[in-house]
Amino acid sequence: MNRLKDKYNKIKSPEELLDFMHTNIKYGMYGINKRLYDTSDLDAFELASDIYWNLSAPATTLKIGYGQIFDQVELERDWFTKNGYECKTLYITFLVDSVNSYPTHAYLVYKKDGKWYWFENCDKSNYGIHSYDSLADLITDQMSKHVKLASRFNPIDQDTLDLLHIYEYDKPKYGMNTNDFKKYILNSEEVPIVE
Repeated sequence: MNRLKDKYNKIKSPEELLDFMHTNIKYGMYGINKRLYDTSDLDAFELASDIYWNLSAPATTLKIGYGQIFDQVELERDWFTKNGYECKTLYITFLVDSVNSYPTHAYLVYKKDGKWYWFENCDKSNYGIHSYDSLADLITDQMSKHVKLASRFNPIDQDTLDLLHIYEYDKPKYGMNTNDFKKYILNSEEVPIVE
């Protein structure tokens, strides 16, 4: 019997899902090497994310109680889809030629009563459910917050901003490794950036 799966199946609203994830799903991953990685050792976590991570099915995330950003977004997609919401998953990144020291982010948005909502559990500085009149307004606001965060790591000039890309990706195949998943996303539909 899976206690988290039972709780998850009783969730009735996006707000309940956010509370459930905040309380029960920790940021981390169970690697294919059968070892648990979390952010208590950030260097090991980042290295393991490139070598030992495979995309978890929502049932796996519920079983282990850990999920890396993409695992958590897939758990969110699972709930929103099962509950009849129109939703999209987005990925924002700076595509640089050298080692990428800029943050990337994946997140889910959904539509309800004519408005769009940014559902955010992993990015603690933007945690919550944020409401927008249009999808374009949502993407522009999230992008602005992402650029502000990225500027804390490295300077951002116009040339760097030109390397910013946003992709909308469909449900991926569970079990993909990091390289295959990145290729999958970069071959997805690019979202035009409104300046």
